[in-house]
Amino acid sequence: GELQAPPVEMQTTAFWFVLPEEVVEELATTPDDQGAPAGRPRVLDGLRGVAYAIRTVTCLALMCAHHDLDTTLGGRTGEELPARDGPVGPGTAPTVFLYDSSAGGVGLAERAFERREELASRALELVHACGCTDGCPACVLPGIDVGAVGRKHIALAIFKAMGVTLP
Repeated sequence: GELQAPPVEMQTTAFWFVLPEEVVEELATTPDDQGAPAGRPRVLDGLRGVAYAIRTVTCLALMCAHHDLDTTLGGRTGEELPARDGPVGPGTAPTVFLYDSSAGGVGLAERAFERREELASRALELVHACGCTDGCPACVLPGIDVGAVGRKHIALAIFKAMGVTLP
């Protein structure tokens, strides 16, 4: 049968970064090595990989446990603030949230925000240096569709589009 449960809500602190819709569209239509476009779902999947890599290096840099921080994907339309569970369909700007996993927050998200450029650069280095081809637990996790346009490939393209450079 169906399970009906109330939504789980927690007040905490977070910081977010937005991938402009123009970048999503450009990456979605860029052909891979075999000439097939990535498509929007794979670009969003690649963004989840970017979030995973940033979370990984942030936990190391802030010397906290992996479960102390978490990420989620949301979106926004127009000038409104991004919504954590907001739409991520066409016409919205996909947004990655990095947030404290404890109620009220303990300051990890703020510290990550202060070091965001360094952490993004270190995340790119992590993904770039990984020996896998499509994504693995050491960098961006395997994607939704392992193959010609893997999560790692798209994650690297997202870092480049965001202007992130290697340290």
